[in-house]
Amino acid sequence: MEAVREFFFWLDGAPWRFWTPAWLLFGATAFLALRPQGQTTGKLNQPGWFIAAVFLTLLAFRWPTWFYRLDLNPDEAQIVSGALTLDRFLLPWKHLDPTTHGPLCEYFLVFASWLGAPFNYVTARVVAALLQAGALVAVWATLRRIMDESPARLAVLPGLAFWSLTSWDDFLHYSSELPGIFLMAWGGYYLVRTLLTPTERPAVRTAFLAGCLLGAVPYGKLQSTPHAGLIGLIGLVLVWRLVRDQAVRWRRLAGLIGGAVTPSVLHGLYLTVFGLWGQFWFTYIVSAVDFLDTSAHRFADMPGRFLHLAATSPSFSWFFWGNLAFALLYLRSPRRSELLRAAIPLAGISLAAAWFTVIRPGRESAHYLHLLVIPVTTLAGVILGNAWPDQPAAGVSRAWKTLGAFALLALGPQALNQAVAYHRFVGHAQRHWEAPLSGTAAYLRARLLPGDTLAMWGWAPHLHVETQLPHATREAQSGNQIMQWPLTDFFVDRYLGDLARWRPVWFVDAVGPGAFIFDDRTRHAHESVPALRQWIADHYDFVAEIAPLRIYRLKDVERPVTAANR
Repeated sequence: MEAVREFFFWLDGAPWRFWTPAWLLFGATAFLALRPQGQTTGKLNQPGWFIAAVFLTLLAFRWPTWFYRLDLNPDEAQIVSGALTLDRFLLPWKHLDPTTHGPLCEYFLVFASWLGAPFNYVTARVVAALLQAGALVAVWATLRRIMDESPARLAVLPGLAFWSLTSWDDFLHYSSELPGIFLMAWGGYYLVRTLLTPTERPAVRTAFLAGCLLGAVPYGKLQSTPHAGLIGLIGLVLVWRLVRDQAVRWRRLAGLIGGAVTPSVLHGLYLTVFGLWGQFWFTYIVSAVDFLDTSAHRFADMPGRFLHLAATSPSFSWFFWGNLAFALLYLRSPRRSELLRAAIPLAGISLAAAWFTVIRPGRESAHYLHLLVIPVTTLAGVILGNAWPDQPAAGVSRAWKTLGAFALLALGPQALNQAVAYHRFVGHAQRHWEAPLSGTAAYLRARLLPGDTLAMWGWAPHLHVETQLPHATREAQSGNQIMQWPLTDFFVDRYLGDLARWRPVWFVDAVGPGAFIFDDRTRHAHESVPALRQWIADHYDFVAEIAPLRIYRLKDVERPVTAANR
């Protein structure tokens, strides 16, 4: 492992050593997309090569972020700490409340741990890149069923370029949008397979699988539920309209509907067995509705503010507007087939639904823009496929014109932006990796023993990741307890109950000057809640302050600094 790390440090030591192999891989992906697809016997035309190229390209551009040892976004630290907690205690809603996302986000990291991956930011960012690449592969797999192979492959290049070239933190960390994006992309693929599979039994299976994937989206990100529901509804309508045999139609509809409800039925059984319906309902559904009331902007203002949101990241702006420009330029091309005639407006509807999910929360959070990448890629892709000549040998000029416009609008601006932009992670891998832990983490790690847990007040979930301590309360941060809203009392009472039940060895108050969001100790510290102030005073000793965090240890528990527990 040390030799591998040193090799990456060497690659990062000079800009040309990093950019050359990364761009060569991107070029190889484009080459595999452009190869004459009539030559199906060529080994390089096999789908596996293209799939591998997509994954390797994204990883080649993204690996410098793996050596950055701090969280790129507090949400990233929260998800990693939640996965660490789920791995030890297993049960969401009983031991973990993921707050504004579902437990599937944590479970993807738990699944990675089964392969030996640690619970850290490296694993999280690798999984993020794999989910993004997997979603792009799903777009290609879907498009190649309704158009020629070359345009289907070319279609994913703009999305691949965006996720590869961006250096914006919000697009690089493991965000809660990514599992749902992955599930919706593959759910859409299996919907298309359901419609185009003539054999009955495989079609019912693919319908069921499509329903399961779409039905699982709410347990990754509730915000994406309207988009996933619309995709499923479109699938139902298409099956109803396109499948002529009534018996066959009903079987496929039953498969799709049955698959869609299966995740919720299984989840409902789990909640019933463990008596967690109340926790789930209040902390995931009711709090999500009330969360909308705390929006920074009115929903009516968000369509206009979207322009500002999109402009916060030049890399996203060039991707988004460039692809839309290409789509508008070729929108009126004559329709080549009935499939493409239907696919273009449906892709537009899907993009509109994704845009709604971005603006509905009333917040200008850049990572919400992830939700637009696959719909934009798909829309530009189906329009590219429609504009592509039926017989390339007879329409070389048209093919080159279309390809030129696609490269100029959908890819060129992104490449130009990368050429002039500063990438803050390239050239700093070794320095980032050797950065010391926070002082609080170092203090705790020198005193930890197996079985210790940590309760946090304030917002510093990175401490759980740095210490590898699961959280004793259900949340990795206490925003719901500090924020004044209709559910404050519910969350404070539950927090106190968790402290009494689990009696964590360590309690950290992360409120103070310079802290994230909650920096006023008068209004936000644990002393601002009388019952919590009394509980901490009765059961904990104050042992250290490493600004802005204050550290408390359970009474009658000694933790001397020794070689054994360093």
